Amino acid sequence: MDAFLEANVGLPSSTPTLKPTITSSPTVTPSPTSTPSASLRSINGYVKGEGFKAEIEGTNYSASSDFKGLFEINGITPSLTEFTLKISKPGFLTRNINVKIPSDRLSLSISGPNSPIGLMEGDMNNNQVINMEDVIIIAKVFSLTSSHTLYNAAADFNNDGIINMSDIIMLAKNFGKTYLDYQ
Repeated sequence: MDAFLEANVGLPSSTPTLKPTITSSPTVTPSPTSTPSASLRSINGYVKGEGFKAEIEGTNYSASSDFKGLFEINGITPSLTEFTLKISKPGFLTRNINVKIPSDRLSLSISGPNSPIGLMEGDMNNNQVINMEDVIIIAKVFSLTSSHTLYNAAADFNNDGIINMSDIIMLAKNFGKTYLDYQ
């Protein structure tokens, strides 16, 4: 009778009909993982003095030397293995050093505290030569102390707070030299 009612009246039968439900098992698909990147590199060294800028030419990597003369450039990308390290400070001849970090090393020290890198005093106008132009610049501020408004710290090579004969002698020792004299 259930079939009769269902066919003629549209009422559902009291006998439940089972319909199988098909469920699929989740499939695990491996996703590619990135290869761990090589570790970042660093370079450090010592210069004779504080406040020198060490920079990797053509990049934004740089550091300043501390009161001990130590500079340290960290976070260098692994692909940068050969470069020019430029060391500079106002009043000094800029020095360029060709550097190669071996592929099996993450860090490189180019100088130590007992053998710091030296720069030549006297390049007041930063034209990479110590000449009469530099003598004239330092002569204009000769005998001025750090409290004077015209004092030029770049001319006080020994950082004693006064531009005096000690500074002139330092310039005179390097007179006529250029950046090529570092070679």
